[in-house]
Amino acid sequence: MQRQAFKYKHYDLARLPAGTIVEVRLSTKANVRLMNDRHFQHFENVLPHRYEGGLAHVSPVRLTIPAKDHWHLVIDMDGLPSLARSSVRLYATAG
Repeated sequence: MQRQAFKYKHYDLARLPAGTIVEVRLSTKANVRLMNDRHFQHFENVLPHRYEGGLAHVSPVRLTIPAKDHWHLVIDMDGLPSLARSSVRLYATAG
């Protein structure tokens, strides 16, 4: 039996400065993953990758961009038929 690809929402955040806060509001618990461009490419190709975040039980979820880079936000509910409704906001830090 072939493994079915899981469904996810992808937000291309482009290049953001370190310290930018990414706030995600969810309608249900979901995996919230923040990855740089290289790790996102690995994620898409089902290769080992690293990310910030993880399973979120409460909303909103706030993640901080650790370094200036090209960033991607992925929200998924592996094994569930529909994705959580989500909204994403970015907050720049002072300085």
